[in-house]
Amino acid sequence: MTIQLYLFGPPRLAKVGVPLPLNHRKAWALLAYLAVTMQPHSRDSLATLLWSDYGQSEARGHLRRELARLRDLLGAAPFVTDREQIALVAPPADPHPLQVDVTTFLHLNAQAAVCTHAPTIACHICLPHLVQAAAVYTDHFLAGFTLPDSPAFDEWC
Repeated sequence: MTIQLYLFGPPRLAKVGVPLPLNHRKAWALLAYLAVTMQPHSRDSLATLLWSDYGQSEARGHLRRELARLRDLLGAAPFVTDREQIALVAPPADPHPLQVDVTTFLHLNAQAAVCTHAPTIACHICLPHLVQAAAVYTDHFLAGFTLPDSPAFDEWC
């Protein structure tokens, strides 16, 4: 069953419209970072991004715990992990176990961008995609969400 991840506005998760509880800010940050970048990241780089004040061993321990929380909540399906890297599975087609509003927004904008006319014009081909993209964009990216102890994450946002 598909889980929706909303990153426009305060972050939130839902499954069939029912909110899913995630009460750990670092888990939110990890999920958002993996979902938006959609590429594998080394465990060391993720640990440094989110726990820069800790030694590498302790930071990697925190990373393992937050990843376990996410897997407990979302299941293992959206994650690809090994001893050195973590990634979210890129959606090959619908339905995907994790749908991300930012990804949908970017996809709709890319579909609208195939039109070759001036960007100030909206034609019958690109206008529906732009209207849908505008509906997906409900607020600023991670509005109101910060990690005061992770300045690199806040800068990335």
